[in-house]
Amino acid sequence: MDRLTHVDEAGAARMVDVSGKDVTARTATATGRVLVSAEVVALLRGAGVPKGTPSPWPGWPGSWAPSRPRR
Repeated sequence: MDRLTHVDEAGAARMVDVSGKDVTARTATATGRVLVSAEVVALLRGAGVPKGTPSPWPGWPGSWAPSRPRR
């Protein structure tokens, strides 16, 4: 695999067409850790980040889960 299918050239998450895939039961577990400086923590907790999510990554699994409705 040369690249991730759910990420565009700019690194942003995108939906993919899964209509041709068979329905399967799947489970997944993901964990991670992001290490940042005290300055970044202060910006995230304060008014240093514009309104909205400072990072798109936490929402990816939730947006991928309903990619294909159950039949």
